[in-house]
Amino acid sequence: MGDYVYRTSGDLQTLGEQVRNTAIRVTLTHAEQYLQAQQQANNQASQGQPEYSPLGRADDDGRLRAFVSDEFAGIPALFTQFAVPDPDTCQPMVDGLFRVAATLQPSLELKVESNKLYDPVAVGNDTLKYPLGAYTDAVQVRMQHWTGSAADSFTFYLKQYDRSTLCQRQLAVVLALTLQAELEIKRRMLTDVWTLGETTIKVLDSLDHFHCPTRGGAAMVFTVVGAIAAIAIAAAPIAEELFAATVATAGAGIQGVGSILSTGGPYTVEQPLGGGTVPDVIQSMQSAMASLITAVDDKQRELATSLRTFSQEVDSSMNVILLSSPFTDDRLKTGTAADLDITGGQLFYDR
Repeated sequence: MGDYVYRTSGDLQTLGEQVRNTAIRVTLTHAEQYLQAQQQANNQASQGQPEYSPLGRADDDGRLRAFVSDEFAGIPALFTQFAVPDPDTCQPMVDGLFRVAATLQPSLELKVESNKLYDPVAVGNDTLKYPLGAYTDAVQVRMQHWTGSAADSFTFYLKQYDRSTLCQRQLAVVLALTLQAELEIKRRMLTDVWTLGETTIKVLDSLDHFHCPTRGGAAMVFTVVGAIAAIAIAAAPIAEELFAATVATAGAGIQGVGSILSTGGPYTVEQPLGGGTVPDVIQSMQSAMASLITAVDDKQRELATSLRTFSQEVDSSMNVILLSSPFTDDRLKTGTAADLDITGGQLFYDR
């Protein structure tokens, strides 16, 4: 996503402290919020709960500040629970899979993630510039000068290689897209929780303004629900073209990305955030966080289901993805000179 910025655990801790400090400040400086906190502190004191000093009333300024600080002390931990390693550190794995796919079949340009074009893998100091099919074609031409049971088996093996290559390329593409979707879930989760913290601060500040028309209310938009669809839609054209090419060549293939990763909505979900008091706003924020956690869990379960489907497709296509050895004959190990003699042997001989 274009506006993604990685947030470390320390960043989330700092944001949580800003929310906590804003909640304390608004409570102690706004007459209405101050009065409510006094009432809550007195209620707890009357119920025999510990006060914040052995002397004086629970609602005295100093004791009330200690009471309010204790009430909101857990807010930073609510934010740090979303801390994850930077998803971008895993991007080389995604790029590696895409380059494998591009190497297997460069004739189909692979453009995903901001229209990025993946080039074939470099082999030594040179770049593999042609599809592997071009090399198998060259080998088949050379095989025309050989005959025998081994030569016939190897020629048949090469004929199966095109469809195997396409299925292997499709395997690499779907693995890359699945990993990309997981990384996108993490990126959007971090973006959403950061936006939630900043929005909460604004809502808390609005409680100070009696005549503000949006006092105490806002709408939080979660984007994590559209993480998988965003990747699937962006990659669908090349993935579906690849699937069609596989079916045309092999008669069957691994399911297209549209069947593996869902492109359906919703792509965003609104979560109300607000309340007439500081505790109400904080409770609303916690509810929004719970909804965000649920959304992330749902997306990851969806991804796990997609991987199970994909695994079944791979299992059923394994005989195409991995070709059997073209020829098995113990005479290659134990044969006599006559067996292997190119002028009169039975395995290979020059026409």
